[in-house]
This record gives sequence, structure tokens and C-alpha cells, in this order.
Amino acid sequence: MSEQYGLGRVTRRSVEDEVYARIRAAILTGDIPAGERLVHEDLAGRFGTSRIPVRDALKRLVFDGLVETDERRAYRVVRFGREDIEEIYS
Repeated sequence: MSEQYGLGRVTRRSVEDEVYARIRAAILTGDIPAGERLVHEDLAGRFGTSRIPVRDALKRLVFDGLVETDERRAYRVVRFGREDIEEIYS
């Protein structure tokens, strides 16, 4: 029946996907404020995971433009200016 409608099996999200989704949501809702430093070890401890899924999730968030790295490779939540916000909503 599922082939008839092109529906496939539902798979569980990976740990990285879950960590990514939670950090992303926390940034977008302001629970993690702009400029906040994101430390692998702290996040891994909060999520009960190793550092690897956190590292990979942070890299995705950099690609999304929500997180940036500095010269020491520390991760921080991007600060959006008024122009950025206007561009996002236009």
C-alpha cells in the first residue's frame, strides 16, 4: 500500500539532527541569546551526547548563518542587526 502512494518508512532522526534542531530552535526563540558562546562540552553535557554530534550541528548552524566562529574557532550566536531582520522578513 505504501508504494502506491509513494510513502516510505518513517525513520528516527539522528542524534546530530536532534541536537541541531534543539539548538536552532533555542536560537530562534531567543532562549540562547545573540552573542552567546556555544561550548561543545557544555552542550554535549546538557544533551547527554558526545561532542561529535554537537560539533556537527554547530557546523550546520554556521552554514545556516545562525552561528559564527572566531579566530580561535569558538562558536557564538550571530548578532542580527535591524537590516538583517528586515531582510529576513521581506
